[in-house]
Amino acid sequence: MKRTYVVAAAAFLCAALLTACAKKVGDEIKWHPTMEEGKEIASAENKTLIAYYSADWSKMSEAFEDEVLANVEVEEKLADLVAVHIDSDVDEDTPKTYAVTAYPTTIFYTPKGEEITRVVGLVSAEEFLELLDDIAAGRVETLNELLAREEANPDDLELAYEVGTMYVETGRPEKALARFDKILTEDAANESGLRPGALTNRGFIELVAQNPEPALAYFEEVLENYETAPEAKKCYLYRGDAYHLMDDVDEAVASYKTVVTRYPDTPEAEEAQSKLSKLTMLEETVEAFTQGPETAGSE
Repeated sequence: MKRTYVVAAAAFLCAALLTACAKKVGDEIKWHPTMEEGKEIASAENKTLIAYYSADWSKMSEAFEDEVLANVEVEEKLADLVAVHIDSDVDEDTPKTYAVTAYPTTIFYTPKGEEITRVVGLVSAEEFLELLDDIAAGRVETLNELLAREEANPDDLELAYEVGTMYVETGRPEKALARFDKILTEDAANESGLRPGALTNRGFIELVAQNPEPALAYFEEVLENYETAPEAKKCYLYRGDAYHLMDDVDEAVASYKTVVTRYPDTPEAEEAQSKLSKLTMLEETVEAFTQGPETAGSE
């Protein structure tokens, strides 16, 4: 009889744990499983759409869910929006379609499906609430609004950078090239402070196009001349990616380790650690496969 109680208690505990886990992604928020469904409902109900992308391996996704999405005020405000949750471990295609490359990523859309803005990485509940208020009040510009302002101010480098960055973030890097090249050409002395960012984005575009050599040149210029710039951590990360594309595993590992040690507790460090783990597993697998026949023959 005691055994029955123990089993029942264990079952109850497991159910409680599962319930706790299920509550992590904003328990009071109605999450839709696909972008198609979310966009259809947002259009029909004339509501803003929020799409939250997470990854099981991402500690920052877990922290975002615990500290931001579980916040009572955040839950109340998101109840007025149409919400979609994409688990990248289950759905690998949708993040690629919407140019999501880091986790967590949260993207906001107008009822017509136009992207308003996106948040990459971890922010505080207070910052997220402020963003929600700004979006509700129409204080955050959409890409079309930015383009209209850019057309009226063609010499504004900061505006060119903002538009270029949005194009990169939304998976249209070809439209960003002219903006970043304009900054690099017209501001060689970095008087605007935009040159490190323009170089980083320019290198990233080459990296995405599978051109690691020119990408490296852009990243190295940032690390050589602007190593204290906020973009440096991304350049180390992307440099690792470029070397990986060139099959130089040692240099890739060195770059990823630099990110982890110099910039802990950042999305870049988390991504670098994930890539280091995968490279280590790959090397161990190759080594085991290579040594396998010799080991078998010695026996």
